[in-house]
Amino acid sequence: MHKLLFVMIICLIPVVVSASDLVIQLKKEPLNLGNVNFYVDDIIDSRADKDNIGTARTGAFNLESIVNLEGGFKPALMDFLIISFPGDDNKIPVVLNILDFSVNEKMVFLAEKAEAKATIEFYSKKDDELIKLFKADSYVKQTSSVDCTKFHESNIRDLLKESFKAFVSSGMNPTTAKEGQVLLTRDEILNQSNPVNNEKEIKDERKLYYEYAWKGTGEISASYGFTCRGYLFQYRRENVLGHHSNHTNTYSYSIGYSNIKNSNIDVTYSNNMKFSGKYSADILPVSLCVHRRVNSGFWRGRWGIGLTGYYYSGKIDMVPLDTVYNGNGLGINIVLPGELVVGSSKHGD
Repeated sequence: MHKLLFVMIICLIPVVVSASDLVIQLKKEPLNLGNVNFYVDDIIDSRADKDNIGTARTGAFNLESIVNLEGGFKPALMDFLIISFPGDDNKIPVVLNILDFSVNEKMVFLAEKAEAKATIEFYSKKDDELIKLFKADSYVKQTSSVDCTKFHESNIRDLLKESFKAFVSSGMNPTTAKEGQVLLTRDEILNQSNPVNNEKEIKDERKLYYEYAWKGTGEISASYGFTCRGYLFQYRRENVLGHHSNHTNTYSYSIGYSNIKNSNIDVTYSNNMKFSGKYSADILPVSLCVHRRVNSGFWRGRWGIGLTGYYYSGKIDMVPLDTVYNGNGLGINIVLPGELVVGSSKHGD
């Protein structure tokens, strides 16, 4: 009796990968804007999202990580700015009202881009009230073909430099604050800031391929193959590893059961004699894959890589030779799943 070995699968346990937060420590380097007649007295944080300053992609899987400044947003900026604008009784105190301050990363053609943007209002301080002098909108970026995460620290320093440079160049320095200008308190400034609009800008800017609400999908399927005369029952689960500006990383695993009965098969013997028989088998397939769902303009769909295998037990009945071959085995294959999406919903997901 001969034994046939069939390629089948080893059970694979999916590994869930998580990303830790990225904490940035600003280098204590002066902005070198020359002699100025003011110092930074305080910072008002009017950002819509005060939990972090944005996101970055880190690690081998480019997982999305939350970005924060070491020591907290306001303390970190004050410690950095005091080097360039230290307190002095002969200078005018200036208060910053930060409406937006964020970093992010984007995929561009054959590269990654690190961006930073800020909207900062400058106020001169008169007793406990403030006079608005200037509003600066700043933006900086750097691009790398390998990894752009390393640029966030220098981008933040450059962003602050661009904001202060615009303020100094405007001519609206603290000594030009005149009587009769509107005086505001800290609470009034916070109330004037519109967190609803800021939050909408943040959400619109991301334009994710898949919404954050999508965390995973489970499906049960049943199929029948007319050529092999067999059916397959399968459970498949796909979970999100991380959402990004134009792609989403996921992993999937599946397990199933397949049964084939009396499928036609040709067997060639060592003497080149060929005979036909009937093939029956029970199959237990298991698979694990990682995917990248992309939306980059020229390609929209999904590609990935994974392993698939199964345990297989079956027989071949060589009718009319009255010979039956039984066999079983384990095996494993590499799979390269891919799909191209044609058309989309109105939301683009």
